[in-house]
Amino acid sequence: MILNVVLIVMARIVDVSLGTLRTVALIQGQRTACFVLGFFEVLVWILVVQKVVSSLGTPIYAVAYAFGFAAGNVVGLTVEKWVARGLRAIQIFTREGANVVEALRNAGFEATMFEGSGRQGPISFVFVQTSRRRAPLVTALVEEIDPNCFYLQDDVELASSVLLRRQHKVRK
Repeated sequence: MILNVVLIVMARIVDVSLGTLRTVALIQGQRTACFVLGFFEVLVWILVVQKVVSSLGTPIYAVAYAFGFAAGNVVGLTVEKWVARGLRAIQIFTREGANVVEALRNAGFEATMFEGSGRQGPISFVFVQTSRRRAPLVTALVEEIDPNCFYLQDDVELASSVLLRRQHKVRK
């Protein structure tokens, strides 16, 4: 019975984690990844549900199923952050525009700056597009230079292939 409980928990962690990764792949338009992840997610799910339903007289299996689901959400989100596929657009509003752009460019990021005026006077708008994995480096660098900055991050669904080729060369 203990082995079955452990197997149910582990299988649910796997299938829910696959579901999380599949959802991210779906949002990013990655059809092949969606297909593969969805196939294995449902295959594992069917095997686990079959075991739990065939043993309805054993309530600990239902508890193991629920625990595995909850843990699978945490594991799935953690794995997704490690994988961090895709691109991120970061829009930075700062009063230290020239310093921010210089630091970002020195760190290997492409940054574009626009000047504007806000309620409290002149302000710079800095735009950076980078991989999701490198986005925390951008925000840490910017916050180090201007702790009072404001920034927004968005996932990029579509970007110019010219820009992507250029970014790929910069990373090498």
